[in-house]
This record gives sequence, C-alpha cells and structure tokens, in this order.
Amino acid sequence: MLTQRWLERPRRLAASYFTPFQMHAAIGPSCGVAHVRTEPDPATGIQATVWSGTQGVYELQGAIAQMLNLPTTAVRVIYMEASGCYGHNGADDAAADAAFISSVVGSPCECSGCARTSTAGSLWARPWRTR
Repeated sequence: MLTQRWLERPRRLAASYFTPFQMHAAIGPSCGVAHVRTEPDPATGIQATVWSGTQGVYELQGAIAQMLNLPTTAVRVIYMEASGCYGHNGADDAAADAAFISSVVGSPCECSGCARTSTAGSLWARPWRTR
C-alpha cells in the first residue's frame, strides 16, 4: 500500500515509444474470378458474373458494367470473404482484370496476385517516436 509521504514526493517519469513503418494494405493477396458470356442468360438477364472480395459490391458492379459496355443490371457481383485492409487493396482490380480477360477469351477467368505485388504500391504510414 502506498503511503501518503510517497504520493507527495516529486518524481520524474520517462518513457520512449517507437512505431516502425506501418502498411495500410491487405494481409493477403487479392483474387477475382469472372465469367462473361457472349449473350445474357435468358432467365436472369445476367451476362457477367464476378466473384470478388471487394469492399464495394455496387461500385464494382458499375465499374465493370462501364468497362464491358453492359447495363448495370447485366452484371452480377458476388461478395466472397477475403483479406481486409485499411484503404485500397487489389480485390477490385483483380476482379476487373478477370472480367476483361473473360470477355476476350470467352470462358471463366481467375486473376490473383501475390503478396509482393499486392503490397508494392500500398500507402505507408511514417515511423514515429514519442517521448
């Protein structure tokens, strides 16, 4: 138990903290899968189906529709669980690449990156020291 005398004594405390570089990026590689058909499905009207770990399903749907020159209603984006991030990751880019390639080759396509390429252009927080 602390005594009153100890509590009243003047004292100086010192500490030092350091935080190294911090990457605001996905903790895993990004992947996108797409199947773009030459004609829409007669029952659903869907012409492009995309599977992605995107953080914005509707934004990706609109971007892919614009890229493929399709109506938004002809593109279906299915969210798949993926590694998250603080900021931009490559999930949307991988999905768009897969959709473009699938539209050219006429069959389903998977595009994925590796950890090195997924983090090469990421934003870094500066290291800092506090005393």
